Amino acid sequence: MLYIGFSRNNRQETYQWSLLNLKGTMNIDSFENWNQCNRRELLTFISFFGVMGTIAFLLNGCRLSTGIRQITGEVLINGRRISPEQLEGPDGVLVPSDASISTGSAGSAVFVIGRDAFLIRGNSRLELKPNLLNGKQNEISGFDLKSGAILSVFVRKKRTLRTLTAVIGIRGTGVYLETDSEKTYVCTCYGTSHLQVKDVPEINETVTTLHHDQPRFIYSGEKRIDPAPVINHSDQELILLERLVGRVPPFVKQERNEGGKSYGY
Repeated sequence: MLYIGFSRNNRQETYQWSLLNLKGTMNIDSFENWNQCNRRELLTFISFFGVMGTIAFLLNGCRLSTGIRQITGEVLINGRRISPEQLEGPDGVLVPSDASISTGSAGSAVFVIGRDAFLIRGNSRLELKPNLLNGKQNEISGFDLKSGAILSVFVRKKRTLRTLTAVIGIRGTGVYLETDSEKTYVCTCYGTSHLQVKDVPEINETVTTLHHDQPRFIYSGEKRIDPAPVINHSDQELILLERLVGRVPPFVKQERNEGGKSYGY
């Protein structure tokens, strides 16, 4: 077993991931434009998956899978509750690019669509938006977060994320959102985001970060964007999500280049 610990809401939690599940993410064809793996990609996979996981990856043609990777508690897709047993089937549980996803108070889910990966928290409601421009069924153009919280990592394509109070335009970022009827919390963990108050687009800001540098609160009633602290998400979670889609967060790459300098918090 692989154990990943992180701090959330001032309490320590441990998420348990089976190595079988991780290696199982290499069985379904969803990783586009990877006809071969170059040396740098191979070294990255050896570093993060280990030798046996990398061999399994190569034997499957450098391909990773989509769908639900892990759940806890109550998780519903288009109103249908998902059970852990369903994840063990040969086809797993796919997530349609136009799906509605909701979680109970103790629910959470990790899922992959194309080359984007997500961790949705408890008491959340999410509506995915398919990419209608290219007609790909395994790709989204963004999502509407109606309530709750979600951590997401995206391939380098444009996405539009909406909440009740904000519109966030991104391209290839890691981003954490929490929302309610009064405000939205946005942490651009790395990459560039264009933030705006939903009903007042002239109130906007563009932020570019490497490592949680400029979190923001976006208020609806007061119609403003304010600096915020880093809350309720971790580097370990980002590393895990990027691993599921065959990538490494940029702060990890910089840490390696700087000889082991720590960016944990």
